[in-house]
Parts: sequence; structure tokens; C-alpha cells
Amino acid sequence: MSVVRPYLMHWVSDMGRAVRFYRDAFGLEPRYESEFWSEIACGDASIALHPGEATGERAAMLGLYVDDAAATCAAVERAGGRVARAPEEQAHGHILAEVVDTEGNPISVAQQVRR
Repeated sequence: MSVVRPYLMHWVSDMGRAVRFYRDAFGLEPRYESEFWSEIACGDASIALHPGEATGERAAMLGLYVDDAAATCAAVERAGGRVARAPEEQAHGHILAEVVDTEGNPISVAQQVRR
């Protein structure tokens, strides 16, 4: 057995809106799209979107490395999401922010600081 491709599943209440959010906020394109299951390409991995509501037992957090955390936060807001924690430089050499997609899923945004 081997892992072919990883995916992270997020629960969504509006599939079309969720797909548009990941396209518009992060420039990611769907590998597959339907009302019951969509997969958004993210490098070698996928963000899988499934209809339904998240519960504490099934909640997950997506983390994305980006080249500009501030610009990413602005794109998230333009795409209908919100910034839960503004970008802030951390002692370990990253700028971290937390955003929330249109379906209420948290996303950690990290930018490596060049020194």
C-alpha cells in the first residue's frame, strides 16, 4: 500500500461558492467539480469539498504557504472570506495569519521570512 495523493476534506454548505472562493482567493483550480464532491488542486495534494456541516469531531484546518501573507489576506476578503488573525511575524521565522473561508472553515496562512 502507498499513498497516491493526500487530500484535506472540508465540509461546505454551498459547493459553488466554496469552489469560487478557493479559485478567487488562492488561484487554485478544481480537478473535479460536482454538487456532491469537488477537489481543488493544491500542488500534489487536493482540498476536497463535501456538502454538509462540520462538527468538532470532523473539523480540520488547512494550512497554506504563500509568498505574501498580507496580499493573500486581502484576496481572501475580496473573495468573500474574512481575516480572523492579521499577518504577524513569529519568532520562528514565519509570518502567520488565520483566515476563514466562505463556509466557516479556518485556514492557516504562512509566509516564510527571508533573512
